[in-house]
Amino acid sequence: MASAATPGPAAAAWIKHPFDFLKRLFKFALLMAMTFHLSSGGASRRDRARLRLLEAGLRVFGEKGPRGATVREIARAAGQNVAAISYYFGNKQKFYLAVIEAVVGEIRARLGDVLGQIELLRRSGGGSPAQARALLQAFLREVYLRMLSRNEATAIGQLIVREQLNPTAGFELLYTRGFRELHEALCFLVGLVLGRDPREREVIVRTHLLMGQVYFFAMAREGILRRLGWKHLEGAKARWVAGLIEEHVRVLLDGLASRQSVGEPATSPAKSPIPNPSPAPSIIP
Repeated sequence: MASAATPGPAAAAWIKHPFDFLKRLFKFALLMAMTFHLSSGGASRRDRARLRLLEAGLRVFGEKGPRGATVREIARAAGQNVAAISYYFGNKQKFYLAVIEAVVGEIRARLGDVLGQIELLRRSGGGSPAQARALLQAFLREVYLRMLSRNEATAIGQLIVREQLNPTAGFELLYTRGFRELHEALCFLVGLVLGRDPREREVIVRTHLLMGQVYFFAMAREGILRRLGWKHLEGAKARWVAGLIEEHVRVLLDGLASRQSVGEPATSPAKSPIPNPSPAPSIIP
């Protein structure tokens, strides 16, 4: 699995061609139609209306949150009447959950090929620390290239950060259908590199730390742009930052692995009363 860190055809397409966000959201508009038992008979006028509402909802909810946003301003931004939200989604709460569902689907679509490689390694029952490290580098690189560096994905980042800081009913969807799966997959890789159980508290926290160096680009996007004097994070700039991310992952994991190989404890010897989390089954299909 020496090519684990090299993007496949799907990954290359993401990097080479800017994705059409509206077209991708359209697929999830159809999914929402099925979820709420609405008609989904192809690219109809009704489906396009749902798409416009979901896209506008993503932007407005991301900016103001579900409490601050009103159905009137979302409908106006989508070029629809206020009654359209009730007609297609039932009410504001269901509409917000539909937007969250679309965000989860979008994330899974963008990272599906890398997650698939991780799952193949996990199911193989084998795998080396080098393979795990290469996949971890690939995953965090692609999170940055396909999502966090792209201007059109800013609304997704805003919505996720809001839910992390002020959780609503939508957070349960984000966690159970998105975050938990990603986090478990990365914990598996970190555990394999370090020779540790991926369910251990320390592995979970170290994985979170590794993810944080990438996701901070969503939380402090304007700050890093100002510091660098850049107007955006895309193109050659994105590839340069992605290279630094890969280097950081390699240095951090190699350093931790070498410490453990010589018997040096990775953490302070002081005992903590906090138990390891209870084992949970993987939700990766």
